[in-house]
Amino acid sequence: MKTRIGSSVSFTGILFAAGLILSPLSSPAVNITTQHADNNRTGLNASETILTPANVNQTTFGKLFEKSVDGDMYPQPLYLQGVSIGGGTHNVVYCATANNSIYAFDGDSGVAAYWNRNLGTAVPQGDVDCCCSDVATVVGIMGTGVIDTATGTWYLVHKQKNADSTYHQFLHAINVSTGAEKFSGPVEISASLSGVNFDGKLNNQRCGLLLQGGNVYIAWSSHNDCGGYHGWVIGYSASTLAQTAKFPVTVSGGSMAGIWMSGGGLVGDGSSIYFMSGNGTFDANTGGSNLGESFIRLNNSLVRQDFFTPFDQANLNSTDRDLGGGGVVLIPGTTRLVGGGKGGKWYLVSTTAMGGYNASVDACLQSFMVTDASDGLNHLHGTPSYFNGSLYIGGESDQLKQYSWNGTSLSTTPVTQSTFETVSGSMPGWQHSISANGTSNGIIWATRVFSGDANHTTQPGILHAFNATNLATELWNSRQNQARDDLGNFAKNPGPIVANGKVYCPTFSNKLVVYGLLGNSTTVYETENLTVAAQTAGITHRVGTDTRFSNGAGTFFDATAATQFVTYDVPNVAAGTYDVRVGVKDWNNKGIWQLNVSRLDGTGGNSNVGPAVDEYMVNELFTEIDLGTWTPGSTSDKAFKFTVTGKNASSTGFGVAFDYIKLIKQ
Repeated sequence: MKTRIGSSVSFTGILFAAGLILSPLSSPAVNITTQHADNNRTGLNASETILTPANVNQTTFGKLFEKSVDGDMYPQPLYLQGVSIGGGTHNVVYCATANNSIYAFDGDSGVAAYWNRNLGTAVPQGDVDCCCSDVATVVGIMGTGVIDTATGTWYLVHKQKNADSTYHQFLHAINVSTGAEKFSGPVEISASLSGVNFDGKLNNQRCGLLLQGGNVYIAWSSHNDCGGYHGWVIGYSASTLAQTAKFPVTVSGGSMAGIWMSGGGLVGDGSSIYFMSGNGTFDANTGGSNLGESFIRLNNSLVRQDFFTPFDQANLNSTDRDLGGGGVVLIPGTTRLVGGGKGGKWYLVSTTAMGGYNASVDACLQSFMVTDASDGLNHLHGTPSYFNGSLYIGGESDQLKQYSWNGTSLSTTPVTQSTFETVSGSMPGWQHSISANGTSNGIIWATRVFSGDANHTTQPGILHAFNATNLATELWNSRQNQARDDLGNFAKNPGPIVANGKVYCPTFSNKLVVYGLLGNSTTVYETENLTVAAQTAGITHRVGTDTRFSNGAGTFFDATAATQFVTYDVPNVAAGTYDVRVGVKDWNNKGIWQLNVSRLDGTGGNSNVGPAVDEYMVNELFTEIDLGTWTPGSTSDKAFKFTVTGKNASSTGFGVAFDYIKLIKQ
């Protein structure tokens, strides 16, 4: 019996299902189609001609707009240039959430999604998590998909819970222009081999997908080592979605050895596939088939070719210091892999002779400590980035570090490092990518937790830009002008991507945040320029230097009633289209609030644009909400009504600061 998939589709533009998916371009397209930019997993876009160390600063660079989504963004965004969509040719950003929703957004403006779909009911966190909140809310789309530009197909996996309390996972092939399914998809994922079975409930699809040799390769771990799971790699035909191969990392008699890699992708060199496994059974040194705590090489038929296992595998396993807690990168133009995990050590491994296992020494080319994990903290998570003879990594409670590569070995001490470090005791460290123009103008874009432990709770984040030649040189960060550039909540697995002058940052704040050059021609009207037309009691307006507002002026909802509103008249504005943004800040631990917006021009405008936020225990949570575009049609098109509803029963009032409204001319 075929399991029914829950699905709803919302189209917000004219979509093309026929013709060329990607339009011809006069110069090579900048496409980011897979986790960490390429199958080597370097994190590098070497075709960035707009952003440079000279123009990325707090005067000329900042937040441009945001895209609203319906959940936490564990997958990295993907990007295509020149897509036939929405009645024209556009640059498009593809996003997915843990709530099983997928989106195609315009990459250059704040307009609404060209299309979005929900693929099915996500699995409640408590159903699969036996010990701690590794996932805060629900489990749905967790791993970064992959796009085939030749066919315009986006491959991804979602996990769902059906009404009969059964659990299922599906592989989708999505048309990038329309959001429709291709190749008779989706197909339900199942596998049995060597006495073990794939488990749709226990197995967690966390690792980035790999497209290679006409197949899509997918890897799985579990949820906090819950249940009798096994790590898996399974291959499917990219053109038919038929299963082509399967490989369990542990077999009957063994267990665990998930492929976690903090969301990092399977590495591919065309003929082989590489990854690191986590804690689990290991007996390959005595002829067995169990490969916990190991670097592993498979061919495209998913037959094991080689492996390397650290000498202290048993200790790593017993102390939960998974080798596979971080990602792995293949240094371009070489046969050399670099990776490491929760033990804090990096390993340089040959792809042609990986080294196997030696009980006394690490039988690889080189190994050394990158961060001090002796206290059980300071783990390595995330995938190393590579640029111009250097590799970059940043562990927990540690600086972002640069190591040099001389063609034979790595420097064992950093050649430069940031003056910033992640918060002591926090997880998971730095997530990063690189933009450059060839070998020049290298910039490291890195997110980290601003405060708290983001492994188990949602925490605020910060985006940094560093000069790639010297990490001690910070160019910009999102808290230098927080009111304008705040990132929101840190997304613990995916890092930012950069394409065509814009930086796209996933968050756990129900939004994709987009940064770029601000431009001198942008017209902005802010809160203090607006005239109050009407309001309910309990609302006060602040002027001067009130600290609860970024510009010293705004509206404060400080009331006990269930609903309060204020109406603003926008001053006469020039003809054109405007991106409308609203900044709000929770103030003084005041409870649940929902921001609703309507446009009083007879069209209804936007509504329910702000999430229902219960921040009773958090002080001064700031968020900027993008309301989409507005084109004034007459002099009456100038009034906006902002309503705040609901409150925490323990709160004495709302305590919500309506910080500003911005109208940004497109």
